[in-house]
Amino acid sequence: MKEQLEQIERDKDFFGSEYRDYGLLLCHPDGRPVEPKYLGDIFKNWQCKLHIDDQIEFQGLRKSG
Repeated sequence: MKEQLEQIERDKDFFGSEYRDYGLLLCHPDGRPVEPKYLGDIFKNWQCKLHIDDQIEFQGLRKSG
């Protein structure tokens, strides 16, 4: 999370007034929200790469937090 927050600060500096700060940790470089389905696909692929048999859905992870 620390690395992501540092990247967001660099993106804010780069985009300046064009950066849209919605207070999101996972966002496009210009601050726009990321489509939830896209995040779900990335999460599923990540679990496959780690050979996790009992996979969970991204939304389930979000709701359990």
